[in-house]
Amino acid sequence: METWGKPRGVPAIRSIVVPLDGSAYGHTALAWAVPIARETGAWLHLVHVREGAGGARGDEHQGYLTEVAEAARRALGDAVSLAVLDAPGGFAALPAQPRSAVADALCAYAERHVAGLAVMATHGRRGLGRAWLGSVADGIVRHGGSPVLLVRPGEEMGVATHRIRNAIVVLDGARAGERVLDAALGVAGPEARYTLLRVVPPEFVPTSPYAPPVPAVNSPRVAAARSDAVAYLERVAAPLRREGMEVVTAAVVAASDEGGARGFAEVAGADLVALRAPGLDGATVSLLAPSRALLLCPTRLVERPSAPVPATTPLVVAERG
Repeated sequence: METWGKPRGVPAIRSIVVPLDGSAYGHTALAWAVPIARETGAWLHLVHVREGAGGARGDEHQGYLTEVAEAARRALGDAVSLAVLDAPGGFAALPAQPRSAVADALCAYAERHVAGLAVMATHGRRGLGRAWLGSVADGIVRHGGSPVLLVRPGEEMGVATHRIRNAIVVLDGARAGERVLDAALGVAGPEARYTLLRVVPPEFVPTSPYAPPVPAVNSPRVAAARSDAVAYLERVAAPLRREGMEVVTAAVVAASDEGGARGFAEVAGADLVALRAPGLDGATVSLLAPSRALLLCPTRLVERPSAPVPATTPLVVAERG
């Protein structure tokens, strides 16, 4: 299988995990995960964590899980597996935090199979923050150590060929923060158009002893910070441009990375917004409104070794979480 090259020595994604909860939104996740797996040559792991004590309720989704796995296998061949896991200790032992057990099982599986990416669709009917996949995604971002690609539910319910054309990558100026760019390159590939974005906070200026300070976006300090931000972004963009990639840079003034990225994405019509995030919150989730997908890189992003694809039996594999 011919795969796209990775600029800057970015490690190829070797394994992709797609958590499935038994709903039709799994097909939306496949619509994004399958093209990435096809282009990168990654192994696709479909993973379902059984609920109920000892996984007693897991078999009710077997037909759905097999259908999803077969759809992925028709697109990717034998490089697909379906694992059905039991949560650590069973859900009965964790009455106060049942969803954390799901995330723990998925994180352990992803680490065991050297996963470089998790792809999850949101539940539109309940809102990401309250949905099964929302809470699980939060646990994976906080504790999993791999980027998480969150995608909005689409009208298509089968395997599609989504391709990211326009990606915004939010950089914080730190060397470690540039791993967000590495993750975005791995997901979107060299053909996408990239906007490297740096958010500069406003300066709060007092106006009177009786009123709170007001934000100033055009002060000399803010202007200098924007100039420094653009210079930094241009240094990061230079090697990508030398490899023929389309990269632009921008520095915007906003109170938060999420706020700056949201406003920019609305204007740019981005397919993907990528940034570092310690977890999911309302501000982060709101980035899914102007974009089709959100790539969250945990602050403790783990560099996966460039290991061969783990040997995994195709289709149904039952194992403990």
